[in-house]
Amino acid sequence: MSKSNYKYKIYNGKIIKEIIKKSEIYVFALFFICGIIFGAYYVKQCDVLLRDKIVEICTLFINNRAGQGITECVLQTASVNLIYTAVNIFLGFSLIGFPLLFWVPFLKGLGIGVFSGYMYSCYKLSGLGYCALLVYPGAVISVFSLILACCDSSAYSKNAFEKSIRGKGQFEKDETKIYLIRQFIYFIICICSSVTDALLNLFFSSLFNF
Repeated sequence: MSKSNYKYKIYNGKIIKEIIKKSEIYVFALFFICGIIFGAYYVKQCDVLLRDKIVEICTLFINNRAGQGITECVLQTASVNLIYTAVNIFLGFSLIGFPLLFWVPFLKGLGIGVFSGYMYSCYKLSGLGYCALLVYPGAVISVFSLILACCDSSAYSKNAFEKSIRGKGQFEKDETKIYLIRQFIYFIICICSSVTDALLNLFFSSLFNF
């Protein structure tokens, strides 16, 4: 049995260092940044009907967030993070998922970019202040975790492709189990971002009245 191309340690401090050394993590980060830029730009360039829809969604988000308690806020943001996690894991299990995984952080960035662009275009500095206090801190945590999770899924998908399609070895014992454990750890980090969002919303949402 050939040695796996994927290093299956459940988790330790060296794992993040190993991932950061790989250039792939910077490509994922670049896609995320491109998503932000495209989203912020698109808000200004889209047609009236789509812009009205964006305004409706963003206004609903702000109003709902202002009236949410800690538990409700955590559950809402965690459910959004769960969607990204589920897509990431699905693509990780796909034999051709690794080239598609780059679009996961892009979509995450797109959402943040659209909201940021809307807040700035409507509320200028106060809109940016809202994002800086209530959106970006939790987003930094969740995006960092998402990018690490995507790198992990990319490695798993490539490993599966090499073994299943090209016949280069077989899966080692517990590879899938350990992959899922590590993805669960990344999701727990996303939960931490949800808690951060909820606490910041509790302390600072009263500062803004849009």
